[in-house]
Amino acid sequence: MAAQGGGRVAAVATLTVKPGQRDAAVAAFQPFLENARREAGTELYLLHAKDDTTLVIYEQYASAAAAAEHAQNTRKVRPPPRHQRQPLGRLADPVGGWACAEISDS
Repeated sequence: MAAQGGGRVAAVATLTVKPGQRDAAVAAFQPFLENARREAGTELYLLHAKDDTTLVIYEQYASAAAAAEHAQNTRKVRPPPRHQRQPLGRLADPVGGWACAEISDS
């Protein structure tokens, strides 16, 4: 994600969750939601269940620097112990996403 002029940065990602795996996918995202909640520059980090097989993640950051900090912090998130996790690839397949460079206040 990059921004010009230091404005807000937002991203939206859509994941298609394999049938019967929505709850497991939501549980897998919990450490990332908790991490985002502690970041000063993260204005919004929302996980929506559109239906039983579609998750939508909306992220908004105060600046490009805050988005970069979030990306760095995400790499440090501790996953659950190995015996309690399923590989996310078995839960969901990415189907698309986009990032806008800047969101104006107007």
